[in-house]
Amino acid sequence: MAVFVVQPLSGGPFVTGYQTYYLQLAGLPVDQTYTLTCGNYAVMLVGNCIGMYLCERAGRRSTMLWGSIGLTALLVFIGVLGSIPVRATVYPQVVFMSLWGLVYQVTIGAVGWAVSGEVSTPRLRGATQALCTMTNAVIGVILASTLPYLINPDKANLGAKICFIFLAFMIPIDVWAFYNFPELKGRSYKELDFLFHAHVKTRDFRKHKVSPLSSDDMLGREAGA
Repeated sequence: MAVFVVQPLSGGPFVTGYQTYYLQLAGLPVDQTYTLTCGNYAVMLVGNCIGMYLCERAGRRSTMLWGSIGLTALLVFIGVLGSIPVRATVYPQVVFMSLWGLVYQVTIGAVGWAVSGEVSTPRLRGATQALCTMTNAVIGVILASTLPYLINPDKANLGAKICFIFLAFMIPIDVWAFYNFPELKGRSYKELDFLFHAHVKTRDFRKHKVSPLSSDDMLGREAGA
């Protein structure tokens, strides 16, 4: 479920949801902002296709961790450029926003759905997916309600500086991902249950070897209880 909290807190509601509006506030014409936003969504679509491959190739932990770090760095670039009151910085911001969209879809945008299905037991998988989707939606509604007050010129007028607010969330999220995000690639649900019950550190899941007999024996004891 944590990945679905990270997704909106990584800056997506602003970078993708308010990109067109922000670029208009920055001085670009409406038709150009629309074209740039469509281009960004095309880049994100390509990133999503890459993410399906990378998630299996690199593993869940590496995809999540490096994706989170990459998004954090891009938030810094967008926020710094947005703090410079010069129109010449708008196009570099568009570039970094497109890179943000690409990195997001390649990494945490793709890995969340895989992890929520793998980390839950078969019996609780449906409830887990529902809870993850609901959590993501609730945070999205909260951000959608507050962002206009932070972006609009007649309110807080933060513009792209709002990325620093998301940055304040992402730095501890990066630390959390390093210490707590498990590697689930190639593991059966029996092996994952064994690793969690054995209190193996989540960052050590990848290198920890599980005997098929030990995982089956643990599940057998649980069924008998």
